[in-house]
Formats: sequence, structure tokens, C-alpha cells
Amino acid sequence: MSSKPPNIVLIVLDTVGAKHLSLYGYQRRTTPNLERIAGECSVYSRCFAPACWTMPSHASMFTGLYPSQHGAFESRFLLRDNLPHLVPILKAQGYNTIGISTNSLVSPAVNLPMYVVAGTSALAVFISMITSIFTFMFIKGTPVDFLFVGAELVGIAIGSTVGPYTSKYIPDIWLKRFFVILALYVGLKYTLRGFFGISI
Repeated sequence: MSSKPPNIVLIVLDTVGAKHLSLYGYQRRTTPNLERIAGECSVYSRCFAPACWTMPSHASMFTGLYPSQHGAFESRFLLRDNLPHLVPILKAQGYNTIGISTNSLVSPAVNLPMYVVAGTSALAVFISMITSIFTFMFIKGTPVDFLFVGAELVGIAIGSTVGPYTSKYIPDIWLKRFFVILALYVGLKYTLRGFFGISI
């Protein structure tokens, strides 16, 4: 009778530097739970990220390839199609897998096997908004503009659903140009109205 394979849990603390973890010698005790777990496992002191940002680093973790090999680097947000990665390898060994992420750069939109990204991200923002609204209304007695709140909630729903998929169909450079133009317009509008009384 074959033994049951061990459970595997991969936890990634995106953008957390080792120099701020007490596990690696930081003076403040920032990671007591990791230290406790480390007492039962191997701890590596020479691990290096293959890239300086989220997408290519996670892609390398899942595929074992360098960014130049898996295709997600510089302004490219998508892995090359049909690359073997950790999930199908585990499934072939009889594992059931699930991936949870609140970062749209680690999601199905970029061909990574994460399945709850939009829901968890939107839920986190939604809970934060509800808590803030409750505090302002019932603790501080501040009047709330429900039309504005509703517009924000609609924006969250649209952004968390559509946002992760835009880079699949719209080149990164055009998204950057759009947001630069939008930021300039909003900034100019408020500057003119606030300082000169001019509306555009």
C-alpha cells in the first residue's frame, strides 16, 4: 500500500526583504512564527530572486526557468503558453491543488495557476470600505454620500474583474500612456479650479 504524499504549502511574502526578518538576524522580532517553523526545517541563507518585481519572480518559482526563458520580463506580463509548471507536476503525483492570491500579477490573467485573485482582492477592499463607512456614520457621526460610495463599489467590482485581464489584450505601454493622460487631466482640473476658479 503506497503511503500518502506529504502536504505542501507554498507561502510567498511578496516584496518582503530578508534584512527585515528576525529569522535572518533583524534586531526586532518581526517573524516569531517563521522562527518557530524554522526550528523544524531547513533554512536557506543564499536565495536570490531572478527578477526585481512580482510577475517574473513568481513565474520562475512556478516553472524553474529564468525570466528570459518563461517570457515574463521587462514590460511583458504573460508567461509563454504551454510551459510546464509546478501545478501539473503535483497533479500528476496525485495532489489536489489550489492557489489563492490577492495580486492581479499572480493570477490566471498572466497564465499563473491562481484562482481566487479578483474575489479576494475585491473582498478585502469591500470589507475595508464597509468598516470605514460604519466608523464615520455611527462613531463619528459624519454624513456619507451614498452615491459616491455606490460608485466606488461599482469601480471595485469592475476593476477587480476586468483589471487583471487588460494586459492580455492591451499593450503595457498604452495602459501607461492612458493613466499618465488621466492623471494629468485630473491634476490640471483640480489645480485650475482650486487656484484660479476655472472649470474644465
